[in-house]
Amino acid sequence: MELSKTAIIEFFLFASQEPVSIEDLKEMAGDMETDQILETILWLQENVYSTNRALQIHELAGGYQICTRPEFHPLLKKITHYQTRRRLSRAALEVLAIVAYKQPITRYEIDEIRGVNSDYLLRNLLSKKLIRILGRKECLGRPIIYGTGKDFLNYFGLKELAQLPKASEIKELLANEETEGRADKAS
Repeated sequence: MELSKTAIIEFFLFASQEPVSIEDLKEMAGDMETDQILETILWLQENVYSTNRALQIHELAGGYQICTRPEFHPLLKKITHYQTRRRLSRAALEVLAIVAYKQPITRYEIDEIRGVNSDYLLRNLLSKKLIRILGRKECLGRPIIYGTGKDFLNYFGLKELAQLPKASEIKELLANEETEGRADKAS
């Protein structure tokens, strides 16, 4: 399948995280002249990214880029806040895995497994609703018991906790990755 020159220019403008200069577009597109590139950008601006669309081709910093129209910035803030809110650090994933596999579990038990304090991570996971408070353990101090909930299942695309990989499956995956890593280094 041969790609049209318009599609190629549009792809480079869309995929780039920074404005792309005409010279760079000329080099990347290969067989297009400056005037063809400018005509293509003008055509895209008028026919594809017109005023009634959410995106526009904007000239800035000596190049061109596909950007969100200013009137959509409040919506963009919502989606980027949502996406940022949903990203998890390696440590948060570690705590989440412990809770998922060992629930119901207390913070003290999590800290014992990890060897470090998990207060901040537990608060973070609670605020993201990836874990929930199940109650209090009937022992000295009555510590809070944590477990996962519906948002945890949604986040990982699971129907139920039984779909979590078994320990043997995880060991097998890690062993395969380690073997592939060694093979890549050897070649």
